Parts: sequence; C-alpha cells; structure tokens
Amino acid sequence: MRGPTTDCPCIDGYYEEGTECVPCNYPCKTCSAPDVCDTCLGVREGDYCVCPDGSYDNLTNDPNCFSCDIQCKTCSISADYCGICAGNRVDPTECPCDEGYYNIGEASCPVCDYKCLTCSTESTNCDICDGIRDPAPACPCPGGYYEDAALDCVLCNYSCELCNDEATTCIKCNADYHRYLSGSECLCEDGFFDNGEAMC
Repeated sequence: MRGPTTDCPCIDGYYEEGTECVPCNYPCKTCSAPDVCDTCLGVREGDYCVCPDGSYDNLTNDPNCFSCDIQCKTCSISADYCGICAGNRVDPTECPCDEGYYNIGEASCPVCDYKCLTCSTESTNCDICDGIRDPAPACPCPGGYYEDAALDCVLCNYSCELCNDEATTCIKCNADYHRYLSGSECLCEDGFFDNGEAMC
C-alpha cells in the first residue's frame, strides 16, 4: 500500500520491507519495523504505544484507551482492576480507602474525624469509635470521662459521676454514693465524709 507521490512511500500503518509494504503491528500508527512504532494510534504513547496512566487497553485491537475507575491511577484488563492506586488509596487491586479515611467517589479519601476509627459518607459519621469512645456514630467520651484540650478522653475526678472541661468540674453526682451537686462539686451528704473514694 503506497501513497500517490513520486517516491511512493508506504502509507500510514505500513512499513517498507524490500519492495513490499508490510502492515505495522497494532497499535502503531506508523512504524519502521513490525514492533518499532514511530507514532501511535489514539492517545497511546511511548515506544510500545501503551495507554497512558488512568486508562487501559481492552485487548480487542481497539485503538482507543478506556478510562480507569476513579480509585485507580493505573489499571489493566478492566476499569476497576487497579495496578497502582490513585491518591492515598491502598491495597491494589481494588484500592479501597485506608482505615481512618472514607470514600467520597474521588481519587483521594478524606480523613475521618478524630473520634472515629472508621467512618462513612462524612467525616463525623463514625462506624467504629476510636479508643474508649462510644457509641457510634457520634462517639462521645463515655460516662465518667471528659474530653480535654488534646481531644483525649480523660477520667473525671473520683467524686464526679459526670464532668465537663476539667476532671473536677462535676455536672452530675451519684446519689447512691451519698453525694450531691453543689456548684461544680460533688459533696458528701450530711453524716458522711470524703475518704478519697467515689463513695462517701
């Protein structure tokens, strides 16, 4: 197959071998030998005319490259068979979000709220709480603990059933332990004394 010029070169898709024009191997657009591509079909690139990152060859001799799914930086065979994960995703070949991150259908996974070990749909919608926090999805500190400035759950003072902001800022006392709330303190009832334990 030669073009209509005076020197009659082989047309695109063929290369010259002796006096013959021989077809290039797929996926070369032009070539100088069967497997030596000079230019590629479609968006393919490089010496071997491979599909660029983010796309794959469906192995049907289709010159087009097909987009990988959003979680894949590279893929092969199918859109969701990842070779390298996109963004901060982990564990090819499926590339899920790592623990402590959640899926919003984009290449990278946003981080869950500090209260969550795992979360879904949004950062504060915890599936599993971090540490001693409970219950999900809000994951507050448990009774008898308060959240300090470092966002850790810290044990309240022994005299408080519940506290807020500081260990000694009581907001509820345990009447079964003969204590009552006075301002922000859990004092012992008349006839009882504070012996350094929860129960007077």
